[in-house]
Amino acid sequence: MRILFITMLAISCADGVQAAEPNRQGIDFFEAKIRPMLVTHCYECHSAEAVAKNKLKGGLLLDSREASQHGGESGPAVVPGKPDESLLISALQHVDFEMPPKGKLPDEIITHFVKWVEMGAPDPREGGEVVTSKGIDIEAGRDHWAFQPLQSVSPPDVEDKSWGRTPIDQFIRQRQEMAEIVPNKTAAPHTLMRRAYFDLIGLPPTPEELDRHMKSFAEDPENGYRALVGELLASEHYGERWGRHWLDVARFAESNGYAFDGDRPNAWHYRDFVIRALNSDMPYNEFVKLQIAGDLLTDVNAPTSDAALKAVNTLAATGFLVAGPYTTQQTQKERERSRYEQLDDIVNTLGTSLLGLTVGCSRCHDHKFDPLPQFDYYNLAACFADVGFSDTGVNMEPEKFREQKAAYDAAHTPLIAARTAFEQEQLPKRLSEWETSQAETLLTPSGSLTLGNWQHVGPFVGENFENAFEQTFAPEKGVDLTAKYAESNLGWTEQPTWLDGTVNNTFSGNNAANYIYRVIESDVDQAVALSLGSDDAIIVWVNGEEVLSKLIGRGAAAGQELIQVPVRKGRNELLMKIVNNAGPSGFYFSASPVQQVELTGFGSWQHVGPFSSANFDNAFNTVFPPELSIDLSASYEEEKLKWTEQPDWKDGIAHNDKLTGVNSANYLYRRIESDTPQVLSLSLGSDDGIKLWVNGREVLSKKVGRNVAAAGQETVIIQLAKGSNDLLLKIVNGGGATGFYFAASGTSSPQEILDTLKV
Repeated sequence: MRILFITMLAISCADGVQAAEPNRQGIDFFEAKIRPMLVTHCYECHSAEAVAKNKLKGGLLLDSREASQHGGESGPAVVPGKPDESLLISALQHVDFEMPPKGKLPDEIITHFVKWVEMGAPDPREGGEVVTSKGIDIEAGRDHWAFQPLQSVSPPDVEDKSWGRTPIDQFIRQRQEMAEIVPNKTAAPHTLMRRAYFDLIGLPPTPEELDRHMKSFAEDPENGYRALVGELLASEHYGERWGRHWLDVARFAESNGYAFDGDRPNAWHYRDFVIRALNSDMPYNEFVKLQIAGDLLTDVNAPTSDAALKAVNTLAATGFLVAGPYTTQQTQKERERSRYEQLDDIVNTLGTSLLGLTVGCSRCHDHKFDPLPQFDYYNLAACFADVGFSDTGVNMEPEKFREQKAAYDAAHTPLIAARTAFEQEQLPKRLSEWETSQAETLLTPSGSLTLGNWQHVGPFVGENFENAFEQTFAPEKGVDLTAKYAESNLGWTEQPTWLDGTVNNTFSGNNAANYIYRVIESDVDQAVALSLGSDDAIIVWVNGEEVLSKLIGRGAAAGQELIQVPVRKGRNELLMKIVNNAGPSGFYFSASPVQQVELTGFGSWQHVGPFSSANFDNAFNTVFPPELSIDLSASYEEEKLKWTEQPDWKDGIAHNDKLTGVNSANYLYRRIESDTPQVLSLSLGSDDGIKLWVNGREVLSKKVGRNVAAAGQETVIIQLAKGSNDLLLKIVNGGGATGFYFAASGTSSPQEILDTLKV
């Protein structure tokens, strides 16, 4: 037994030695790599010494193990073994916080901290103070006088009862008597009039107005002054004068702010709402309600002109929520942070303007002075999570619109019927005959396609049209034809009667999305041309990849969208989302293999630029001389800019080092010779904005910010005429490097098909 005990003791001691060894290594690592950095970069604001100097930040101490793991106002700074949950690590990496505030530490040092936490954050610093949050006392805060309901009070007694004209004057006179102040004598009529004019409308009286009111004062000073004030309050200038104060509170501006500072051409609607509200003596509760929730109280599809006018006024009120700065130039990485900045602006403005509270202080912690916990801040922010920055259209003449729409439909219906008959009865045969006649000229024979029956599910109703378009309903997450949605009220149904090459107006639901799905079998890898139509908006996925997204209002027709998509050999899945605003809804679909032909006749690129401007928006919108006409012998900007041939700029390569200029436009031109009319599919890229003209007709315009130009950022189908064709590109750069990408692929198509599709 003794031998066994000694053996077990030896094993136990050996285990203890092995367990202690990593701990000693961890302590050594802390002393060598971690403690010096904490002392140098953190203790100034996060130590007992900082507490003594009243410089402690965020309630966080980092000078002891207990304090580091307890953390501060935002949570535990160090979670042993879990660097992803340790706020100290995210702060050093400048993810959630940015510490040290003077600049990010070298990556090597940050790596040491991550390794230390992964080791279990060994730390010999025992004891030390731990700062605990005192929190806020909500009940005590409610007792503050500012949060008490208003009460009726009686005017105080004053010795000089002859001075005041209204009960309010007695409060003023009481304080004057307490301070032993003798009131001034009543001002002269001329002075009173000027004061009233400047106070109420911000403008001086004209000589004629002075004369008229002086006569009224001479006859009856009391009633003359009342009449003057009443006249000024009834003036339209009253709302203009006093509306300025509220517009300042609401941070109203007619541009977005930030570096690009783009114009807000419709911001005046909110300004005019404020002016009208003051001039019409709108009750304050209605004034507030409309600014916070006017869009929820409005029917944008007003049945009458009077209702439409009221709808515009109500919608305009919500400009209050989005009157703050808004950046239109965002990278994908910045988008989420920018969205929270917008919500913070809304909540902060709401608090300061309507509550008289700095609610924004609770974004990062409980309010230091007011009874506002951080939890309430985010509850309030969540109320405005659906608020977006966009324009809303209202039909101002619905009666006239319905009359004209009926006349249009009556004239348009026979044309649609004729085209549909042609597409169904003549086009397939003639297309087949043409393909047979062209078979020998094709370089890449297309494979055959087998299109399965359509499957349909919907409608999925959104809060509004844009919400229905942007919301990711269940079918977008994965197609399961056996699934049920909306509490089993919606399921997939096969639609064998929905034919290709014709408009299928079969959907229902306002502000709703309908999904259609089909399987496409292909015997080879190939490109397929799709002719699509939708009522209203449309999104298309092929094999899970989004290939088209367009938020638009229209009736469905053939050829509204023409795209080429890749399909692989075997099974392919096509999913379409059709989003309807109101009324009937439907779609158009036809597909045909793309037959590639050899492309010839592409001239070298010609380049001129950069044409500088005040800002990015201005550079994008300004019509510089090359847009008016192409003259390769011309010079611009006092002969500083001339067209130069660029034979080395090859297609199919991203040229991110060829163009220059900040807030400027560069133009690229080339001539394309074509023996026959044909269709080209262009793959384009740009840094940043891009415009494209073909034979003088604008076919693409996209104001966007990008980091680099790359293939496939834009896909456009264009038609070339027989003979010479002019292609002009405008690349607009906001800042930094700039460039472009261009590649073209061709399809051979008969002229009659091009005319029918109006490519």
